[in-house]
Amino acid sequence: MSSICLNMIVKNESAIIAATLQNIIQHIPISCWVISDTGSADNTCDIIRQFFDEAGINGELYQDEWVDFAHNRNLALQRCHGKSDYVFFFDADDFFEGEINPGELTQHSYFMNMCDESKTTYYFRKLLIKNDPRFKWRGVLHEFIEDPVKDTGTLRGDYTVISGRKGARSLQKDKYLRDAQVLQAAYQKGADPDLQPRYAFYCAQSYHDAALYDEENRQQLYRNALHWYKVRLTEQGFSEEKYYSLMRIGLLYERLSDISAAVPFLLEAYQENPLRTESLYHLARIYNHLEKHHLAYQFALMAKKVKIPEGNFLFVNHDIYHYWIDYELMINAFKVKDFSASYFYARKLLLDDRNENMALRAIAVLRDLPVNLQSDSLRNKKLLRLSLDKYSQHTHVAELLSLLS
Repeated sequence: MSSICLNMIVKNESAIIAATLQNIIQHIPISCWVISDTGSADNTCDIIRQFFDEAGINGELYQDEWVDFAHNRNLALQRCHGKSDYVFFFDADDFFEGEINPGELTQHSYFMNMCDESKTTYYFRKLLIKNDPRFKWRGVLHEFIEDPVKDTGTLRGDYTVISGRKGARSLQKDKYLRDAQVLQAAYQKGADPDLQPRYAFYCAQSYHDAALYDEENRQQLYRNALHWYKVRLTEQGFSEEKYYSLMRIGLLYERLSDISAAVPFLLEAYQENPLRTESLYHLARIYNHLEKHHLAYQFALMAKKVKIPEGNFLFVNHDIYHYWIDYELMINAFKVKDFSASYFYARKLLLDDRNENMALRAIAVLRDLPVNLQSDSLRNKKLLRLSLDKYSQHTHVAELLSLLS
């Protein structure tokens, strides 16, 4: 079995670091560790030492001055050289869910499955690499590991690494605004031309996220994000960033109450990447809100033809594929009097039972489709009764159960 060295940078993580390390060793068979503390004022270092002493895993703890993410991660990585076959990276506020099955490690690097805390948005991140001194971290923020060999696999298993927001840096109220300012300065400095697209994209992302936590300045922060997403469109680089920028520009125009400006960007996003359907869903949602149900229905039908993309796609919203498209189909089919289709998707949302809110919305629609309900097959009626029993305390359920009897 290949040996694996855990490599982290930490600061003021005493509240979570023990739980994080326990979570790591339950999922990754690390043989040693190298951790850099970049200026903790709490007892993070003592907790790390105590944890690994009790776990019986040898390692090294360093205390380093902070410069930026790439510099400090590279400093920590250099100290791993010669200590293991592979190096595993992890952030202090991330955590595993599920079971990982690494198997025999043969490739030069491995992506791992990531998602946000709401388990809505999914993406890949390279967290496991060969202990090869040619690897290098790049980027002042939203840094990434540059692979000298381009031999990357995906670590197997029914697991996800949850990108947490409980670490010391994540708890800072102005985190996203400060991140945006750092990335804006890096872009304007232009010291790394090949990183310009990435800096512009994550500058836009940071202004967007800052707006979510600053109601007073929200509109201006949205406009800042809009500007930087448009800057990203002028650059080359990762096509997924261009798709996401186009979609986000459309959604920002919607938030700024300019629907006529929003629609072309959402259409262009689909043109950029027809393997993703989120922008089509948003068009269906917008036209539904505008009570233009024939348009909404057609966009929802187009969106339904696209499956959840697999591979290195950026920030894929699984909830849209799992049930929000079905919701738009259910509502808009009803509005355009395609009652059999509306019934089909209402039944699907109730039987899927992925989301209670969706199930309750489906129940409300099923109440208006008694003919379809009563004419369904005996098998489907039985399944519907079982699902409805879970919501017996809610309005309309008793009425629907009587129709199924």
